[in-house]
Amino acid sequence: MITNSKCEQDIYRLTLENMQDFLNLQSESLLLKLPIDVLIEMMTFLHLDALSSLSLSCKGMFGVHQKDELWCSLFKARFSSITYLFPHRSHKLKCDVRAFQEMKLLTKEKITSNIENGIYRLSEIPHAGVVYGSLIYNDWLILANENAVSIWDFITEKYVHSFEIKTGGISKNLIPLAAHDEKLYCGHTQGCIDVWDLKTFEKIGNFQAHRIKIDSLQIYKGKLFSGASDATIKMWNLETLKHLATFGGHESAVTSMVFYEQKLICSCSYSSHVNIWDIEKKLFLTKLTLRKCCTTRPMLVHKNQLICLDNHGITISDLDSLKQIKEIGDESTKHTGSSLVLYGNKLIAGLQGSPDRIKVWDLISGKYVQKLEGHVSSINSLAIYQGKLISTAVGKDKSVLLWNFLKD
Repeated sequence: MITNSKCEQDIYRLTLENMQDFLNLQSESLLLKLPIDVLIEMMTFLHLDALSSLSLSCKGMFGVHQKDELWCSLFKARFSSITYLFPHRSHKLKCDVRAFQEMKLLTKEKITSNIENGIYRLSEIPHAGVVYGSLIYNDWLILANENAVSIWDFITEKYVHSFEIKTGGISKNLIPLAAHDEKLYCGHTQGCIDVWDLKTFEKIGNFQAHRIKIDSLQIYKGKLFSGASDATIKMWNLETLKHLATFGGHESAVTSMVFYEQKLICSCSYSSHVNIWDIEKKLFLTKLTLRKCCTTRPMLVHKNQLICLDNHGITISDLDSLKQIKEIGDESTKHTGSSLVLYGNKLIAGLQGSPDRIKVWDLISGKYVQKLEGHVSSINSLAIYQGKLISTAVGKDKSVLLWNFLKD
């Protein structure tokens, strides 16, 4: 057994230097190329918390973490000298052995399901206050509440800046945000849109877009689209902020907008369908009938499929044939949907009013995969950044969590 303190420090330093590679998970850990006995020897120098974190880096490292040889080495490294020097501490020694065994079992039970299913909690981004809006822009995570916008840099892992905003109050825990060309657009409950310069962090504009509150903002091909509770969508020139078109005829607040081949697809609360518009010709094309929804309906487009989350589950429709092709979900999915993202074949839904805050399905098979535990109140938004999932919650939670997708 190596006991030299300098050697221990070197191994610890090398492990820390490689830790970022483990967390990025772009490839199998280089440590697995070492002889297994050498790797186990190195791992015995780690603190137990660091050892558990290392086991999450890839399936190979998790396999090493479960080997009895590692835990025997850990026991010898920590406690072999205790009985020799202090024989009267044999009871304490048995407790220590039991603690190791219990930790191994607990780690295995807690981690194995997430290892097999592929998503686990990585860290928490510190944030003060309730998050009512979030947005990924370049390497920044932009978080908003009723009083301020805070910007977190993923590269430096520090807050870049924060500035005060006035949204006119909060409605349904929502502050719509959009960003383009170093500008941030923020929707108000009074129907106004503020424009902020993300270089100087100064407010550079404000215009009245709707009569009442704005529920959604999207940017597509140099145009800003705003959906509001007045049942309309308006299209704006991003350079001049000139009004270009109004898409009306909706039944209620426009809560979600996505785009597919020059088509605008919008969803309304309290509606049994989504409307499809031709953006260039500014013409209504057709309605895609789904099912009546009494909550916000988050949507996303994957290839030629429209995926919708509502309070009855998830529906998948073909945008070419305009026919529903699949339904996903169970009784636990029948809660207000707040956000929907896709990573590979993993369909991830954020729910409100459900004890299972985040649920994951396989898009191909439609089977339930796992739930992500960590938030204690309703999910506000989900987003993907460089292979990682960012989730924000509202209410007493006030947390922003970062999740990793484990590669095989």
